Amino acid sequence: MFCCIVSAVIAAGFSFLLLFAKRGDSMDLPRIFILITWVPGYAYWIFLTGRQQPWKWLVLLFMAAGLVAINSRVPGDYVELFRPVALFVGLTWLASGAPTLALYIRRTQPPATEAE
Repeated sequence: MFCCIVSAVIAAGFSFLLLFAKRGDSMDLPRIFILITWVPGYAYWIFLTGRQQPWKWLVLLFMAAGLVAINSRVPGDYVELFRPVALFVGLTWLASGAPTLALYIRRTQPPATEAE
């Protein structure tokens, strides 16, 4: 239940930011929908799996800020917006996954071999 509330609050705040970060031309709802779907999904993922890594919430804030910036700078419809958004989100996940993998490798010991 808590996760649903957190995701709803994040999505509402992100929507509010997108409404005011957009250029002066008309609002394009498919553009905003594409951007809004990334942030709550990642927030839900962090909530479920990232309890040992609270720094992932900062990655989420970085992702939200980057998506707002992309929305305000990339002209065109949602088709033209998708490529830079996918690239940004993919690189953000990759940059977040590298320290996660390094921490996992550092904390996990290989199983002990049994004597025969």
